[in-house]
Amino acid sequence: YQRRVHGAYPEKGHDPIAALCQTYSSIHTILSRGIGRKEFAVCTIGTIKAGTADNIIPDTATMGGTIRTHKLEIEEEVKKQLENIAAFVPKSLGCEGKVTYFSSYPAIMNAKKQAAELRKAVAELFGEESLTEEGMNASEDFAYMTEKVPGAY
Repeated sequence: YQRRVHGAYPEKGHDPIAALCQTYSSIHTILSRGIGRKEFAVCTIGTIKAGTADNIIPDTATMGGTIRTHKLEIEEEVKKQLENIAAFVPKSLGCEGKVTYFSSYPAIMNAKKQAAELRKAVAELFGEESLTEEGMNASEDFAYMTEKVPGAY
């Protein structure tokens, strides 16, 4: 098999775009089938890159994204399942897949006492209607502080 082939002869190579598409679809089963519905986890694929010509099957395809959880053990489980999917789905199509992680911000974990004090102060300043029970899933460097000192964001 050749690594990059003309679109008229797909049988002469392996199609990393097909492997990537099936891998992408399979990633979404991590949350629906692999993590309990009471646990918070989000996998977001934000970039997909492959090929430079309409009539050539490329030799590589990549995607990038993020994992967000509120518990380290859930993050580790998501990573384990992601690595399995990235290894075995492409392999079934004659391709190779791998996962590379880049560290990011940890989840912000509000301390109960500080969160209650913050909630009271916000209610006094802006009214009860400004409060929400919704959690925040965005990245924030304040998380490093709440790892060392109790706090609320």
